[in-house]
Amino acid sequence: MGKTPRDSQAPLDAANVGGIRRIALKTHRRPTATPDYLHVSREGVFSWYAPPGVISFVPCLKTTKKISKCSDMNTLELEPLKTTHLDEVLALNQASLPHVNSLLPADLEHLRFQAHYASVAVFNGRLAGFLIALDPAACYDSPNYLWFCERYLSFLYIDRMVIAPEARRNGVGLHLYQKLEAHARDKGIPILTCEYNLRPLNSASRLFHEECGFFEVGRQETEHGAKTVSLQIKHVDLS
Repeated sequence: MGKTPRDSQAPLDAANVGGIRRIALKTHRRPTATPDYLHVSREGVFSWYAPPGVISFVPCLKTTKKISKCSDMNTLELEPLKTTHLDEVLALNQASLPHVNSLLPADLEHLRFQAHYASVAVFNGRLAGFLIALDPAACYDSPNYLWFCERYLSFLYIDRMVIAPEARRNGVGLHLYQKLEAHARDKGIPILTCEYNLRPLNSASRLFHEECGFFEVGRQETEHGAKTVSLQIKHVDLS
């Protein structure tokens, strides 16, 4: 099967259906079916599911529940990821398996060197989380990163974001994403990309990305079939 043209990074048609903005994705792969059903979670998030490998209609997700924010955002500081952070970042990464891939110290140093954007969040004087994002120029062999490279010319790929357990539900992840999106807007980068696990399911990541406005553009198996991921994008408002 041929590759999707890399110049088709905003192929969207939209229509309002029952108060939900429904988006038809024009993909190189011809859709073979319409979505199976519309699910509304107890948090008020709309999720429109299709069979694996089928992309037809994706909703512009809405929610009646806002992501909570840090009670005192003045205590949350974002800093560039530096060598002095690597030990703590590595420990946090390894504690979050299998939702992120395992890293050796040399892997993390290479990732930091290749990153277009890498930030740590410090909350109340402690490491609260980190985010690492790459652009298409990186030397990186992640199959998910390469999937986006084959299809889009300009994007930031969120390779990983990890939040410390004690800092979750305080808006740290939201703040990291907001700063990344602001950076992308300043640099004229039109798309944020990422993936999360469908197998094993990372339900917290799925809900978070739905609330942040990401939507699925593909799926693939990784790690010799041990994982299935949902490949997600979000369009950055450059106006």
